[in-house]
Amino acid sequence: VIGATAQKVFSMEVGEISEPFRDPQGYYHVIEVLDRRPVGFETQKPTIVNRLKVQKLEGVYREYMEGLKEELGLKVEPDVADWLIERLRELGGELEGFSDEERRKVLVRYDEEEVSLGEYLKWLASLRPGPRRLSDSSWVARSVERFTLDNILVPHAAHREEIDRSEWLRSHLKKRLEDMMITELKRQEVDRKVINPEAVRKYYESHKDIYYRRPPRVLIRGILLDSLRWAQEAYEKVRAGASMAEVAGDYPPFHGKYRNYDQFTLDITEESEKHMGVPLIELVSRAEIGKINEPIRLSFVRDGRLLTGYAVVRVLKREPAGFEPLETPWVLRDIERKIGIVESKRLRELYNQWLTELRVKYNDKITIYQDRLKAVELAEPRARPALGTLPQAEKG
Repeated sequence: VIGATAQKVFSMEVGEISEPFRDPQGYYHVIEVLDRRPVGFETQKPTIVNRLKVQKLEGVYREYMEGLKEELGLKVEPDVADWLIERLRELGGELEGFSDEERRKVLVRYDEEEVSLGEYLKWLASLRPGPRRLSDSSWVARSVERFTLDNILVPHAAHREEIDRSEWLRSHLKKRLEDMMITELKRQEVDRKVINPEAVRKYYESHKDIYYRRPPRVLIRGILLDSLRWAQEAYEKVRAGASMAEVAGDYPPFHGKYRNYDQFTLDITEESEKHMGVPLIELVSRAEIGKINEPIRLSFVRDGRLLTGYAVVRVLKREPAGFEPLETPWVLRDIERKIGIVESKRLRELYNQWLTELRVKYNDKITIYQDRLKAVELAEPRARPALGTLPQAEKG
């Protein structure tokens, strides 16, 4: 799958000049195609080798983690996971609405241990996801998988291999903690003088039409099945009042491996038409809110394969085009990064001033032992080895 800009380039003829078009990041482009020629194997060989390495490493990693899951008997409670997705939708993607009783529900079991929903929600809050993500059942399902990976599987593997008792690791973590403390101190003492709430809001208001405009979007829930007959059966059951999640559980995974039930937010764009198909976009754009719709045929690419199925869809919410809110985590991060680039010179000046103030403040608390400095013999710098050679091992 290639990006929107590349798709545009490859759809053009030599000598053709494109009309101005906007990429997913909000930038506008005008492109002229000057030439078209095949890329030789030798040119592409390093890229191919790297991709194959990544694919093989990912395969080994997945196999290793699956083995850990079996070893621990790790299991995510499916009923609690499905309930969590529905509850987040009811709460509008807000994490604060869970009661103490709900937080005590057991989400994960392993090796005679239990992990409560509250522990997962605490971890999830640290990621600061927006309501849109928390209303996306696919994202929530992936986050549960990541939670088990970060908090159960990796620590277990580290303990089994005695990595957690390694002196090197302890030293490394101590250094990381010190670096994080220094970074946070710099952010509070220097960066906040420039990248403050007032500056962030001012930048947002001045640039939101360029960077943070979003297309119309819909929140949908759907069942995706392999055959029209199954989809028609599911449609009749849901229309009779059954829960879509429960109905989906009566059928096998889509193409034997993918979730057949989902809830997610879909942007109405040309890009989504290409990936999800025109029939689905047309349906969700005009469908009545809350009404279950008859099965439609869908074809789309996933994991490099063209898949075909039949979807039963219900539109839960429809939003007109607008702007991503300033409070959205990715918007805040993006604005802070861009202000940092624009104000980089001022930030350096403030940083140097801060360091000077620290030196003055702690000058009487620092002692430099000149005699010990004199005892240090500085080795002569070694000559840099010629390109393509390795330094020889020293004798003795």
